[in-house]
Amino acid sequence: MIDAADLKFSGIIGHESAVGLLKRAMASSRVAHAYLFAGPDGVGKRRTAHAFAAAMLCAADGGEACGTCVSCRKLVDGNHPDYLEIGPDGRFIKIDAMREMIGATRFMPFESPWKIFVVLDAERMNEASANAFLKTLEEPTKSTLLILICSAPQQLLPTILSRCQKINFGPLPADNLARLVAERRELDPDRAALVARLADGSVGRALAIDEEYAFERRPALGRMVLGLAPGRDTDVLNTAREVVNWPEGPEDAFELVKSFLADAARLAAGLPEDALAHPDLADAARRFADHFSAPLLAHKTRTLSYAQRLLARNANKLLTAEAALMDAVTPRITDFAERMPK
Repeated sequence: MIDAADLKFSGIIGHESAVGLLKRAMASSRVAHAYLFAGPDGVGKRRTAHAFAAAMLCAADGGEACGTCVSCRKLVDGNHPDYLEIGPDGRFIKIDAMREMIGATRFMPFESPWKIFVVLDAERMNEASANAFLKTLEEPTKSTLLILICSAPQQLLPTILSRCQKINFGPLPADNLARLVAERRELDPDRAALVARLADGSVGRALAIDEEYAFERRPALGRMVLGLAPGRDTDVLNTAREVVNWPEGPEDAFELVKSFLADAARLAAGLPEDALAHPDLADAARRFADHFSAPLLAHKTRTLSYAQRLLARNANKLLTAEAALMDAVTPRITDFAERMPK
């Protein structure tokens, strides 16, 4: 099923290059048999795949889905016989789903000039699924179009990568995203701009970010972290507890802590406030940065990444968070950082 709002290229924001390439391919009848839409999560890859598929299947044949023909209506209703979308079931795309798709590629289209297959989160194919899919890529069936949507193309088999035409999707420009957020979430311009900055160019993330998270809990954690100082061990322990008990999980909290320190590093390097991920915390980040050099702060963020890896290996959460934060506020490389693999 495709949302009616996703049928048209005109609804896609910030990916003019990708849309133009696809439109030119359709206009010249030089559509590749397999495409890889690669880029961060939530930036519009799936929506572009939907618009591309709708245009290819549309009876109007005008380079843009009409939204009203039988084909378009069936896509919206989820019963188009020439369109199939598969994705992960749990952690992986299972072999059964892949076999169903591969079986469907062997038939000619029922109602349209093309049969179109979209693979969501293609990097999550397990080994069996990837190998089965590779055979389909190597022997493409006439009138079959395959679209892989992927946020980590480096995890795909090189042989799959080499057989797809890759189209890159970057984060949306902050101004475009802020306007979209203001319209869809009915936020004032300043709050919309902040949400857009926090979403890092991802429409999906910008529309999903909780307002309490964005405007209350995130800045509160930021002030705790950026207010830490050497010798205030009780504050460090309290902040470590906040990180471990963070509602979205310690992983999310560590990402925030890294971004707070990265902002301090940017200010220490002389970058302007509009380069910050958390411009509302600029004063706190500047006070924190006064005690460090930019290279040392950059090293501190890498130490936090090391702590995240330790947590992924089931290290004690509170002790790891406390050690990482103690390192973060110490104006030198600590013993904890020394243990980090080179």
